[in-house]
Amino acid sequence: MKALSLFLCIFIILALSDAYAQEQAGLRFGNFAGVNGWAINPSAHTTTPYRWELNLAESAAFFDNNYAYFRQTRLLSFARKPSTLQFAFAPDHDKENPAPSGSIVLDFFDDSSKRYAFGQVSIMGPAFFVRLNLNHTLGLFTRARAFASGTGLVNDFSYYRYFNRPFYEPFRVQPFRMGMAAWAELGLNYLYQAETANGHLGIGVSGRYLQSWEGIYWRNHTAFPLAKLPGDTLRGGPIHFEYAHTTSNLAEEGRRIQSNGGGWAFDLGMTYTIGEPSDYEWRLGFSLLDIGRLNFSQLARTHRVRTTGSESVIGFDDYDSLVMPQELEPMLQLFSTHTLGDPSASVTGTRFGLWLPAAFSVQADRKLAQGLYMQALWVQGLPLPGAALQRGSLLAITPRWEKRWFELAIPVSLYQVRRLQMGLAGRLGPLTLGTDRLGSIFAPSRFSGTDVYFAFKIAPFKVQSAGKYKDPRDGGGSYRHARAARVRVGGGTVRCYRF
Repeated sequence: MKALSLFLCIFIILALSDAYAQEQAGLRFGNFAGVNGWAINPSAHTTTPYRWELNLAESAAFFDNNYAYFRQTRLLSFARKPSTLQFAFAPDHDKENPAPSGSIVLDFFDDSSKRYAFGQVSIMGPAFFVRLNLNHTLGLFTRARAFASGTGLVNDFSYYRYFNRPFYEPFRVQPFRMGMAAWAELGLNYLYQAETANGHLGIGVSGRYLQSWEGIYWRNHTAFPLAKLPGDTLRGGPIHFEYAHTTSNLAEEGRRIQSNGGGWAFDLGMTYTIGEPSDYEWRLGFSLLDIGRLNFSQLARTHRVRTTGSESVIGFDDYDSLVMPQELEPMLQLFSTHTLGDPSASVTGTRFGLWLPAAFSVQADRKLAQGLYMQALWVQGLPLPGAALQRGSLLAITPRWEKRWFELAIPVSLYQVRRLQMGLAGRLGPLTLGTDRLGSIFAPSRFSGTDVYFAFKIAPFKVQSAGKYKDPRDGGGSYRHARAARVRVGGGTVRCYRF
């Protein structure tokens, strides 16, 4: 039972996820977001009032799942010294045998919802942009990312539902796929801006060179029946699995970040304002994100297990002595022996690729009063064929109040029409701190995930201005009024009469 329980927990929580992507709404969407907004739209800085901006550091981390949770706890509870933390496993305790007082209890959701888990980490290093003139802006950025996703797992793998299932009672496993990867990016951003009849248009593109670090994926091609047998054993089939992984960090010692391949990707976006960028009524955006592929051509291995007209029987007692992750290869050899009769029969190659978590996004921002805005966001993952990281869907509404040196945002988001949550983000000068899931940090409850982010950057002390007319976000009038008030005659300027 120990091996099977561990296998199911790891496999479901980390691998078979339903791809809920967190977008850090309080960081990405303000008019002062600048380079931090490129993650959702490469033309996001169309309305930024700076001639240049330099990001020194940005970090965002998010995890969410509906498979397992910690009872009545919060993120701050884990901030204590690790040596003082005490954990308990809920299935080992009941009313007659309660968990030790003060322990953090790991339990499992027991409802009819489809299970998901998701995790991502993004770190942006030095990044900047500079406006070359009124129409052209160039930028450069570096970023490291880790992403995990999966789709298609049936609810029969829920912990209590599975372990309370009678022996020999089959359930149907549907096609699914999962993927996890870590990589680095070096990107070049270009923004073209132009006036329109009633506003302003910005078109941005970010081209990125990818350095592939680590990757793994698993894909089930067909539906098949699966049954639980006595003795920590599963029986099912016929099966058709494809899976691949890198091998560079399987050893217990000597683990380090290294390149195992490369790739290319791009983002494309546009931002349209009704009114001036500095004083618009509406700001509308559209973007395509993460269109590209990671290629793992070094220290990589691919596998295929396909059985026809027969069932496979897997006894998990045989895997008890294997220690993960350093013994992943022996585990896969044992699985190949159980299903194909040969420990090396599943190996098909030494390179593989993973599509990035592609998505399209629509943004709409409405000015309600001077400095007060309301933004709506929709992000939808694009399913790509083969081995791919899968992004989920997101709907968010973010009211915000922004000034040159201060900003407050309250993102309210809905994931896959299932989880409603509220966040809080604030910017004070060059520093932004926030979360899109405020309750997970401060309120003791079912802790099944959290979200935190910060950014630190520098920008010009003053925003752009035209003559004596300052940007209204810094207390002045609009650019349109400034241009209407002056025309250039010869080498100077004269004031024109305004009707």
